[in-house]
Parts: sequence; structure tokens; C-alpha cells
Amino acid sequence: MTFDPISLPDRTAMKSNKSSTLTQFVAAAAATLGAMALGTVIGWSSPAQIPVLAGDVYGFSVSVTEFSWISSVVPLGAALSCLPTGFLVDWIGRKYTMLFISIPFVIGWAFIVWPAAVGMLIAGRLITGFCGGLFCVASPMYITEICDIKIRGLLSSFFQLLLVIGILISYIIGAFVPIFWLSVISGIIPIVFAVCFFWMPETPQYLLRRGKDMEAAKALQWFRGKQYDIKNELDSMKEAGEDERKNKISFIAMFRNKIAIKGMLIMFGLFAMQQFSGINAVLFYANSIFSDAGSTLDTDINSIIVGAVQVAATIPASLVVDRLGRKLLLLISSIAMGVFIVILGFYFFFQVRKSKCKIVFLFVKMCKLSLKFSLVLILF
Repeated sequence: MTFDPISLPDRTAMKSNKSSTLTQFVAAAAATLGAMALGTVIGWSSPAQIPVLAGDVYGFSVSVTEFSWISSVVPLGAALSCLPTGFLVDWIGRKYTMLFISIPFVIGWAFIVWPAAVGMLIAGRLITGFCGGLFCVASPMYITEICDIKIRGLLSSFFQLLLVIGILISYIIGAFVPIFWLSVISGIIPIVFAVCFFWMPETPQYLLRRGKDMEAAKALQWFRGKQYDIKNELDSMKEAGEDERKNKISFIAMFRNKIAIKGMLIMFGLFAMQQFSGINAVLFYANSIFSDAGSTLDTDINSIIVGAVQVAATIPASLVVDRLGRKLLLLISSIAMGVFIVILGFYFFFQVRKSKCKIVFLFVKMCKLSLKFSLVLILF
């Protein structure tokens, strides 16, 4: 059934071609609370490592090898979420995919709060990593589809901002409260997300693909404001959807198209650079890295500063991208990250050989690494 938005009751009040941004900011902020939930998952292992290995958190012992699995299983869970996420966002929608995943997210944290054995703790981390990985796909997709093109870059940066805020929250809470309460508070964040995001509409593009023209028009009107004339934008969305359906090709056919192959190679190259930058290892083990380096400052304070640098870097990074462009900044950031992580590696290499290095040198390099990594994620 086709729907002409001119039949809406408040059509006479729609005289402006300028959309409102308030509702778009609200929806983007609600959608990216899932990124904050993922940030707490990433940041949890740093303050948890020392007390967990010391046997101060759970009623069972955890070896160094077992804790390495507890930390590293999070990216594995995120990797496993990619394929089902692509299916879910097209089957039940962007909104309900994210709402649905908040349930296993809380269950995963329950496994971490009350584990009966190491295996249960690892399972909890795997589940929370899986749920966090889903948000990495669904949340940016939701934001891209709901926002006006003029503020799309700014709103897209919300995901990275909330992610690093989540990491910082874990570092701060973990420094001052027992790990049990850090885990409990982290488990509450997905619930807060579900409560806030429940009231947000589905994306107009998804509703149009499902033939729900009336609901799509209402959703677009909500995102753009009551005074905005949605007819032209809604028509453009419909045309884009029709073109997509007409030009749709199979998965196998993509590998026969040179343009598609080139795009995939670029995309996989960028994400490989992101994941192999070494930042996850730094964030997962920030406390122990500073402890092993012989820092004179409290290791929790060092980690908090690193997390704060990421937050401070993310805000101006979104502005730099629009001014200088993606390609140049990607090249600069990737080279800088490579240099700084190599320096970090050499620091410990020479430390083992009793060479003299100041902790300030290590700290500065780690802060720069966090800054560059925040810039790269904004570029994606």
C-alpha cells in the first residue's frame, strides 16, 4: 500500500524545509548507550585482573592462562555476532534487534557477577562480547538511517564517544569499588539502554522496506519535527529503496564485480588495521602494563588518565575529520599508531634487559596511542 504523507492531519502545519535536530540527537544518544555497555565490557578486565588473580573476587582461583581467556574471549564473541546481526537487523528491524540483545547482555553480566566456575566466567565474557559486537553493527546503522545528512557525521561520532566513556567508567569505578559492584553496575547499563531506547521509533528506511509507508512517514516526521515537510525526503527514500531492490545482486555475484571487490578489500584493510593496532591489548591490560613497568603512580590512576585521554581525543576528532578528510587522517593515524605500539614493545624488551627507561616515557606513548586510536574509530 502506498501512502501519501499529504494526508497526515497536521500537514497544514508543515511549512518548513528545515528539520529539527533535537529528536535526532535524543535518538542517537539512546541508541549509543549500547556502545557504553560495550565500553564497560572492554574496560572491565583491566581493573579486575589483579584482584581476580589474587583470589579476592570469586570463591575459586583463576590462573594467568585462564584470565587471558577471560579477557581475550570478548573479541571472539564480537566476531561471532557479525553474521547473525546482519540477519536480525533485516528480519526484526534495527530497533528490536538492539532491544532484544539487551536481554542476553544482562544474562552475560549475571554470569560474571555470580560465576560458579571459571568456565561460567568465560561464558559471561563471551556473551557480553557477542552482544557488544551486535551493537557495533546495529547502532551505527540505526543512526545513519535516522539522521539528516547535515549532522550525520556528528551523530555517528556518538558511538565512539559513548564507547570510550564506557571504558573510562569501568576504570573509574574499578579503582574505587570492589569488582563485584563494578560488574553489577556494568550489568545495569544494558537495562538503562533498553528503557531509554524503547521509546524511539524504528528507522523510516526499514519500515519502507517492509511496506509500512504510514509508519515510515510517522517515524520520519518524529525525527525531523512537526513543522518539517517530509514529502520530498520520503519520496527520495522510496526511490532509493526501489533502486536497491532492482539492482540487488547475490552474495556470490559480489566477488565477480571488480568494483565490489575493490571496496571490500579497502573495507577489510581498514578494519584489519583497526583490530591489529594493539589498542585492545593495552585497554584490557592497562593496569598490569603500568604495574609491570614499575609506575610510581597508582596503576588505577594511570588507567583512568588513559581512558580520559580517549574521551578527550574523541570529541575534537569528529571535527577534524570533516575539515581534513578521511584518507589523510587515516594514513597519519595508522602510521602514528604503528610507531607508538612498537615503542611500547621496545620499552618492555629493553626493560627485561635492565635498560633504564622512565615511566613517563611509557605513559606519554600510551596516551598518544589512545588518542590516535580514537581518531581512527571516528573515521570509520
